Amino acid sequence: MSPPSPVPFFYRVDKFTLQMERRSHSYINHRLRPSPGCRSRSTLSPSQTSKGSLSTSLRPPSDISPRSAVMTTSPLRKRCSSFVYTITSPSRFRRNNVDTLRGINRSVLSSGLKVVSIILSVNDICELFLSAIFLNLAAHLPFATVHVPFLINTLALFYNFGKSWKSDPGIIKASEEQKKKTIVELAETGSLDLSIFCSTCLIRKPIRSKHCAVCNRCIAKFDHHCPWVGNCVGSGNHRYFMGYLFFLLCMICWMMYGCISYWRIHCATSYAKDGFWLYLTQIASCSPWMFWMFLNSVFHFMWVAVLIMCQLYQIAALGITTNERMNARRYKHFKVTATSIESPFNHGCFRNLIDFFEIRCCGLMRPVAVDWTTQYTIEYDQTSGSGYQLV
Repeated sequence: MSPPSPVPFFYRVDKFTLQMERRSHSYINHRLRPSPGCRSRSTLSPSQTSKGSLSTSLRPPSDISPRSAVMTTSPLRKRCSSFVYTITSPSRFRRNNVDTLRGINRSVLSSGLKVVSIILSVNDICELFLSAIFLNLAAHLPFATVHVPFLINTLALFYNFGKSWKSDPGIIKASEEQKKKTIVELAETGSLDLSIFCSTCLIRKPIRSKHCAVCNRCIAKFDHHCPWVGNCVGSGNHRYFMGYLFFLLCMICWMMYGCISYWRIHCATSYAKDGFWLYLTQIASCSPWMFWMFLNSVFHFMWVAVLIMCQLYQIAALGITTNERMNARRYKHFKVTATSIESPFNHGCFRNLIDFFEIRCCGLMRPVAVDWTTQYTIEYDQTSGSGYQLV
C-alpha cells in the first residue's frame, strides 16, 4: 500500500483559515453581547418583539448562521454587531492571513538566497587560499611575480565585492509629503501613468529606473538584481560590480595557475612527455581534490567571462543596461529594429567607457557625471544634430 501523499502547503493554509473563520463566527454568535447603549431582546417590550419569537435571549449558534447574526430584526443590534463582523470578516481574514504567510515565506527565501549567494561567491577565494596554505606552494613560487600580485588581486576583489554588496545601488527615496505632492501633480496634469509612476513606492520614476521585485524598491539606472552579491546593480554600484567581475576572473586564473604549478612540482608527469590522456589520468590520480578544483575553476571561468563580456558590450558598444536591452520595446526613447537598438545614451565606445568608469586620467579626460535619481525627461535637439540631451 502506497503511503499517503503529503498535503500541499496552501491547502494547509486554507484549512487553518477555515478554522479561524469558524472561531470568528463562534465569537459573533457566542461572545457578542450588547453594549450599554444597545438593548437585547429581553429588555424590549412585547410590542417591540417580533411575533412568534421562540426566545427573548440571544439565539444559540445552531439556530443562527454567521451572516444572519448580523442581519437581525433589531436595528440597534445590527449596528452593534456589524462593526465586529466587518473586522472579523471571513474573506478579509483569509486574504490577510494568506498574504501575511506568503510575505513571510518570501522574506525568508530572499534572506536564504542572499546567504547562499555570499557563500558561493567567495568559494573560489577560499579554495585558492587553501591551496596556497595547505599545499605548501609558497616555497616554490617567486614572491615578486606571484605572491604580491595575488595579494593585490585578493584585496581588490574583496573591496569591490563589499562595495557591490553594501553600497547604495541608487535607491530613489522620497518623503511622505513628496509622494503626496507627486501624486497630486501627476493627477492634475493627467499623466498618472504606470510607465512614469511606481504604484508600489508611490514615486515618480526617473528615466532608466525600474522597480526591483526582489528588493521592493525603485533603483536608478537599474541593470539587474544580482543574487551573487545580494543586491541590485544600479547607478550607485555598477562600476564596483564590474570591478568585482574583473578581479573574480583574475582570481579564477590564479586558481588554475596554482593547480598547474602543483602538478608540475608534486606529480611525476608532464604533458609533453606523456601526452594528453595519460597526463590527464595521472594528475587526476595524483591529487583528486586538486583536479576537482581545476574543473570547478574552468566552469566558473566560462560563465564569469561570458558575463563580463556581455556587460562590456552593453556599456561600451550599446550604451544601455541589461534591463533596457531586454525591455527596449517598452521604452519610447529607444528605437528598436530587427537587428539593432538605437540608444539615446550611446555616445561612442570610447566616450561610454569614460563616462561609465568616470576616468579622469589626471584631468586629461572629463567624464559626464549624471545623477540618474533626479533625471526624468529627455529632450531631442534636432537643430544642432547633437542627438539626445538630458534636461
